[in-house]
Amino acid sequence: MNKLDHIKIPSNFDCAIDEAIDKAFNEKKRIKSRKRKSIEAGLSAALIVGTIAINSETTWAYIENITKHIESFLGREDSIFDKYKFEGLQTVEDNGLKFSLGELMIDDGQILVSMSMDYTNFKPKDKNIDASKIHPSLPTVTIDNILLLDPSGGVVESEKVEGENKVNMLLKINFWDLDTDINNTDKNSYEILDNLESGKEYNLKMTISNLYYNDKEEYNLGSGKWEFNTKINASNLIKDTHVHKVNKKIKIDEDVYKGDLYIEEIRISPLSVKVKYNFDLYTDISVNKRREPRFIVKNQNGKELELGSGAGGQLNNGKWYIGDEFNLKGNEKKIIITPCVYINDKAKLFTEDAIVLDID
Repeated sequence: MNKLDHIKIPSNFDCAIDEAIDKAFNEKKRIKSRKRKSIEAGLSAALIVGTIAINSETTWAYIENITKHIESFLGREDSIFDKYKFEGLQTVEDNGLKFSLGELMIDDGQILVSMSMDYTNFKPKDKNIDASKIHPSLPTVTIDNILLLDPSGGVVESEKVEGENKVNMLLKINFWDLDTDINNTDKNSYEILDNLESGKEYNLKMTISNLYYNDKEEYNLGSGKWEFNTKINASNLIKDTHVHKVNKKIKIDEDVYKGDLYIEEIRISPLSVKVKYNFDLYTDISVNKRREPRFIVKNQNGKELELGSGAGGQLNNGKWYIGDEFNLKGNEKKIIITPCVYINDKAKLFTEDAIVLDID
């Protein structure tokens, strides 16, 4: 305990200690203070800002007790994203489902959230429901007075915790539209990092409002409200995200691929590579007579990067505005981005138009 002398512990940290003791000794008896509907536990006003390194083993142990680290989900080196993450350490219960927010990380164009869902107190109307297959809707997120509208896409990865009524989750939430006045009147395509100031602290609110159930098919299980609040400072991520303006046009006239491919920019964050591009279709934009080109991204050893779940696309006046995401493994020194089309399921690479970039 003398190792904790230098750590300032808030009054509500006893909730975290209760959780750890219960789990360690497998006690069936519940401590009365844990029955509150909402528990917020943590350091420094229930959060650790991502610009501050987390060195306390006690803090990490608590985080690991309620959820998994983001790196574990992504197959990356332990603690590699520490300076980009924010620890919420908050638990909210509604309708018998307890969601715990462990970590949150803003990537370029998306937000990643590591959470857990405890369904011990969940009482479904349908007794045949396997509660471990429940997952939340993608949350809406508000950053100060900037409302990020309903997510344009994303994924929820989950895994059952063996021996517990608990599921660990990673939410990857993509955003394409921005509402600057919170009245849903000023929507623009944007990048999250382009709208955040380096060195500025922002209030972030994340709200989950619906539940879904996956068995043989997905259906809406009902609504609820699980709201989390924390603070973020994106200084480190802004510093380590590099935007390469390309502004390159490539004419494509290959069977069903007919149009001008315009590569706008390539954005490299610590997590991924994103290629933003437009595809201007020719006069015939029949769905049956045109397809969109893609990109092949390889590292310095010729190993292809896997396509991620971030970014997305939209069609407006015959123009595709698209962002493709490719996952980094952390060992890349250089990346080669090559446009390609698929003719009879065979890739035709436009190697003369490849873009080669060094990873800083």
